[in-house]
Amino acid sequence: MLMMQKDITKAFQFEEHFDPSKDKNTWCILTPIRKPSEALAALPNGYFDGYLTPFENFTLAEYFYKKHGYELFGIEASSIAFLHQEPASKQVAEELVRSEQHLYHNYDDQGFKDRMIEAVVGKRYFLVRYNGG
Repeated sequence: MLMMQKDITKAFQFEEHFDPSKDKNTWCILTPIRKPSEALAALPNGYFDGYLTPFENFTLAEYFYKKHGYELFGIEASSIAFLHQEPASKQVAEELVRSEQHLYHNYDDQGFKDRMIEAVVGKRYFLVRYNGG
């Protein structure tokens, strides 16, 4: 998945100004599961061309849990949210951003790294935004 600069800007805005109360409708699906990532199996098979499929989201959720201890918290058509027991330290934020860079293909963009680290430090949640197409 490759994000354009305008999409990266939206990702920052989403991370910095996350407010679930802005959604007019919230839908819940009750699914018997053993761990949060298994709930992804109850979702429709993808949304739009280029967006992550339920299997890809499951893989992403498992990765962030096993590697960083962040559990799946929520999902929408173009983003997935993770929650940790403790707010992210700078070291944890750096590790998360290194992992996230593989999604955004911004390996050498130090400004991107610094801005994402700043957006994550001190927060218990971590949001990954992706766009299709």
